[in-house]
Amino acid sequence: MLTGKHLIAGNWVAGETTFLSSPATGEALAFSVGTPAHVDAAVRGAEAAYPSFSALTREARAAFLEKIADE
Repeated sequence: MLTGKHLIAGNWVAGETTFLSSPATGEALAFSVGTPAHVDAAVRGAEAAYPSFSALTREARAAFLEKIADE
């Protein structure tokens, strides 16, 4: 079963879970649903991270994003 969390300000945060099935395979899928509070926290985290993240080279930003994708 596919599950997930939201990465908010460097922390993995679970939301409410909703379940659907894949129309292609019938596989059960679980999705973490974000709330308005999750969005607000993510925006605050992004605003706080912007000065240091934007100062990185594009290579360093790419490496950071690839590391997140591997988690």
